[in-house]
Amino acid sequence: MLIVLLILMGRLAVLSGQACRGAGEALLAGRVEEAFQAYLESIRHDFPGNPYSPKALRGALNIIDGYHEQGQAEKERHALEDLRAVLYSIRSFHQPYADFLRQTEQRLRSLETQSPFP
Repeated sequence: MLIVLLILMGRLAVLSGQACRGAGEALLAGRVEEAFQAYLESIRHDFPGNPYSPKALRGALNIIDGYHEQGQAEKERHALEDLRAVLYSIRSFHQPYADFLRQTEQRLRSLETQSPFP
């Protein structure tokens, strides 16, 4: 059983690392939305101790911050909703990155009160 668990964790780490590297390459090429989706994919492969998930989370938040700074409220809102969904999807017996989830929820509420979307 332990061997199966180690193999699964290794596989998740490889997939998470590949997605995180892909996000970095997409950012360098100027494909921001592709990079954001790759960061989300990396976070989806989270497990306790995964070294790529925190990096991917920071990358996704940096992209969201960029949308905010550029005044792209609609893109910011969609990105926050996507990040929230991914953070909820990796929940198990505990909620990883609970502080980031609360921050995401707070930012979404703030956006909704500033300018209602259709």
